[in-house]
Amino acid sequence: MHNIKKQFTFILLFTISVVSNSFGQTQKADNFYFNPVYGNNDITITAKQGDKGFIDKELTEAIDKVNKKGGGIITIKKGDYNFKEGVELKSNVHIHIESGVNLYMNKTGVIFNARSTTKGKPVSNFSIVGIKGENSDPFKVHFKYGNSETDSKKNSFIVLGYVTNFKISNVTILDNFTKIASVVLASDATSVNIFNEKGKKSNRTKLINEVFGVPSKGIIEKMHNENGSYGYGLIQMQAGNNVVYRDLSGKGGVTLRLESGLNINQLFRPVGSAHTYVIDGIELPLTIDKQPKIDQVYANNISCSNGHAAFTMSPHTVKQGSVFLSKIRTKSCEAGGEVSKGFINNFKREEKAGLEVSKFGIEKGSFASNSTVTDVVAEFGQFAQIKSKNFRYIPCNLRIDRGTNQANVGLSTKNGLDFESRVGPSLFPFHYTAASGEIGDGGYRINIDETTIVGQGFGSNVETISINTNYSCGGSPNFSTEIGGKKKTKKIKGTKVKKEKKKNKKERK
Repeated sequence: MHNIKKQFTFILLFTISVVSNSFGQTQKADNFYFNPVYGNNDITITAKQGDKGFIDKELTEAIDKVNKKGGGIITIKKGDYNFKEGVELKSNVHIHIESGVNLYMNKTGVIFNARSTTKGKPVSNFSIVGIKGENSDPFKVHFKYGNSETDSKKNSFIVLGYVTNFKISNVTILDNFTKIASVVLASDATSVNIFNEKGKKSNRTKLINEVFGVPSKGIIEKMHNENGSYGYGLIQMQAGNNVVYRDLSGKGGVTLRLESGLNINQLFRPVGSAHTYVIDGIELPLTIDKQPKIDQVYANNISCSNGHAAFTMSPHTVKQGSVFLSKIRTKSCEAGGEVSKGFINNFKREEKAGLEVSKFGIEKGSFASNSTVTDVVAEFGQFAQIKSKNFRYIPCNLRIDRGTNQANVGLSTKNGLDFESRVGPSLFPFHYTAASGEIGDGGYRINIDETTIVGQGFGSNVETISINTNYSCGGSPNFSTEIGGKKKTKKIKGTKVKKEKKKNKKERK
């Protein structure tokens, strides 16, 4: 613990030396991000039971009509509406949804897609806004729960690709532990399967051969996600720039996840390097200066309860841009927020399929050093979602099977309804593993206003800002969970503890 404090003191001094510059970053006025033009071609949709109650066809026809006539507002009136396949959003179409509307997607799918693969023509000037009275709730989106891990649905409320001048506001999503974030921001690109002619057709041999664009200039606000899975939740941003997030909350999962995502997004070659593959005259993949990334992101008033974290930053292999986060609030989440090291994805399946991944010159990613996190308040609780890789961070006095001494204290012995995490105690007010690595080798530093990072109700041995804290604990007759792959027994002798210490030492290197 003392070494960790010394390490953090050095990092903090470095951070304070540049904090005045980073905190000077100014978010622009709202009309820079969303400056709508509303046409006069308005359509109203009311609930009815035709076509088995599915709205896909009627809403698609309305979107096409409004788009072709130059724009307007589609108002969805109070009632219940089912989606079979989802709909494609188009430019100049604004959808207003009344309070009392319920949207249902009972199978895997995306309700709204906003994407474009036409050069220079993003989907633009569009919005989905919940219209509610002073004492009424926003409209609700309902996803269906899968009763087993293999039956878990992959649902999203909206996927945003090559888009600009957009707004999503006033939405409540009843996620029910589906396996995709409710809102996804990603690049729009085309790909080529480089081994098609060699009889090795596989999704693992696809490479991006053209990037059209990413979400740019938009506002996402006033959204709540209920019952998110540990690794998912409300929003995952894989790419995009000049996006404002505010007044977002989630129960379960991550409210705002800033993470590159899929392996195919990592396979870009360094500028000036030799071509990795040439197929039909197309050089693959694109150089990393064309790689989609996250940049100029502003997030304020982001909260989490009974989940993973309010926000996470995980760059994978991408040199990400700047993000600015403030007013982070959590209650009974594994972490208030996470700033994780860059790492190289596991490409074993791509290599097995025939890709020569070693030729791509992949390096560990980072976020820009002027990125800022300030005003984090994390309240300890006993209903957090805990992933097995983080069991080693559970303080010794909290390593008990849930319910042994008190009904809602300790770590549950089985995974929860998301099939990937267990219910247990909050672990970190702020988890900053990016500071434990060497800069350029997965490690990086951002600006943290340490005076505004607060942990409430955590034990005295829990660091407010945890960089690389592990606990070596003796045995407990009331704790049956395996830690670090080593099966715990009721009585662990000193040799067992030594092995665990050795493992922890190795993990800190």
